[in-house]
Amino acid sequence: MASGLSRSCFGLLHAQSTSMGASSSRLLRCSVAVRNYSGGSASVVKTRGPPSAKSAHRNEALGSGATSKVSAKASMRTSPKDTLEPAKAVRHVPNAKKTPTPPTTKASSPSSFVPNKIQNALHPGKGGGEKGISEEELQLKQIDQILLMSHLMPTSDPWGQPVPDTLDVMIPQPASFSSRKEYGSWAKLRQQFWKNRTNDAKNVVALLALAAENGIPGVDLEDATLWQKATVWPRRVFDTQSVKPNSWVSQIRTSARRAYIRVNEAIARRDDKAVKRLTTATYQETALKLLKKKVEGITYIWRYHSEVTPTRIVSIRTTEGYLGKEEPKVGNRLLVHALVKFDTMQSLEMYNKNGRPMHVPREGAKKDHNGHIAAEPKRVTEYMVVEKRMWYDGSWVIREQMWPPRNAVSSNLPLSSPATPSAPTPPTTDATVA
Repeated sequence: MASGLSRSCFGLLHAQSTSMGASSSRLLRCSVAVRNYSGGSASVVKTRGPPSAKSAHRNEALGSGATSKVSAKASMRTSPKDTLEPAKAVRHVPNAKKTPTPPTTKASSPSSFVPNKIQNALHPGKGGGEKGISEEELQLKQIDQILLMSHLMPTSDPWGQPVPDTLDVMIPQPASFSSRKEYGSWAKLRQQFWKNRTNDAKNVVALLALAAENGIPGVDLEDATLWQKATVWPRRVFDTQSVKPNSWVSQIRTSARRAYIRVNEAIARRDDKAVKRLTTATYQETALKLLKKKVEGITYIWRYHSEVTPTRIVSIRTTEGYLGKEEPKVGNRLLVHALVKFDTMQSLEMYNKNGRPMHVPREGAKKDHNGHIAAEPKRVTEYMVVEKRMWYDGSWVIREQMWPPRNAVSSNLPLSSPATPSAPTPPTTDATVA
């Protein structure tokens, strides 16, 4: 009966298939195939167990995009270890775009952060982003970085860094009616006249700034009354070039002359430590080069004899060099540059390793108890720029040597030293040539 029922069903299906169109027969065969496939896959699952991760990926890659059907019973037997993580599954999919992993950055510790800040403060021009800003903005940025360095390094002194440029001091030239012929034209004479007056005005401003801070060496102006400021100060501030012993700049002239003598003596005896302590900037470089050029085996003795004319300050400038938030512990905030004229008699003695003199002896000179014989003094006139940081309790130092212009008026030209002023040379060179 069962066989008869199956044959009748087959006949019915065959009749329906012949009566249906081609498309209906194809659809029927497709449904039967799907039913057979699902049954076969279920039997395979029962015999082989749950699908592995590798086989699941292979089926996903080879499939047409439709998700494979897994029975609920097989999915329940799947362990958590066999399940795939979403990130790992995407990594194995063909033609998948791999996103680059961002580089791991280590957190900067305070010990590595502080030195970088200090380096930026010490070298403000090396950082990026310096293009397209004005000079004033760059200077303000450098000041901020110096303040940052003082905050990060409390024991250091950022305001003790070398000053790159000398303030605008100048050597005045005579511009009177009697010297008009030496200028060649009235325009040049008038131009020099106004340069001299500008220098005088700047000298007054600089001396007033020192007086307001009670920073003039050897002068106590802390208890000055308004009456003294209105009557005495206007007369004293015009005495910048004065050589009187009671002038406000008397102590500055004395300190500058002392530094001038000590530097020459240090160069003669090859004392590089003293040279570094008494000089700065370009003059220190020149003095150290001259010190190294001294011939070995020869003893040099530099002597200061007297002043031909008193030491004179011809130009002085001040500016605020200490820009810290707190007031300095000593002195004031001002940086002072003074151009000083030295007109002196000096000599240089030279002896070989046997003690024999190599210089021209002074007329009538005799050997002393050390076996030295005095050299002939020569007149040497030089212009030196001395520097003082008023927030330090230190001495004045020499930072630069200046010369009058080659076309200067002869009446104001100093008695030039034998050395040509074309190249910077310390005072000892002048005496050496003599």
